[in-house]
Amino acid sequence: MAVGDQLIRTGTALILRDTAGAAAQWAVKNTLTLAGRLSPTIDLGAEPRPSVYDIFMQCQWASAPASKAVSDWFLAEWHNDTGPANPDGQVPSVDTAYAAASAGLAKADNLRFLGSIIAETAAAGPFSRSIVVPIMRRYISIMVINQSGVSFVNTDDLTFARITPVYAQIQ
Repeated sequence: MAVGDQLIRTGTALILRDTAGAAAQWAVKNTLTLAGRLSPTIDLGAEPRPSVYDIFMQCQWASAPASKAVSDWFLAEWHNDTGPANPDGQVPSVDTAYAAASAGLAKADNLRFLGSIIAETAAAGPFSRSIVVPIMRRYISIMVINQSGVSFVNTDDLTFARITPVYAQIQ
């Protein structure tokens, strides 16, 4: 390594799933087709904090959806827990289910799109993807909309999101 190289180091991951011991308990399992689920608020900590995060998302369906079926994943952000009273998309701060065709699903229209998990084959999965994103705000929530035609599997830890801080270091 030369002097002045910029290196990365990852921090402790925050996991959102429906099991005790997760950073936030998110009842995303068994999300019905064409329905959505919003995670509870995650506090990334006071400044200074990393501005880049690696977000890994995974889902598994209860049975095999058609090939190319998707679940869409979104990010809501805001600066503090008291104001503005309404974060991106006016999402609530608690684990929230949105039924198929409910007005709540439209909240995703004002959230940052993280990507789709695509069933590459007609199989239940699990299927996953990751994305590295800048996050400048302290509080976040993840929203998933299951567009597949099949419910997510009713198992605690097969559909989840893992948010890992990425630190830049100059050597």
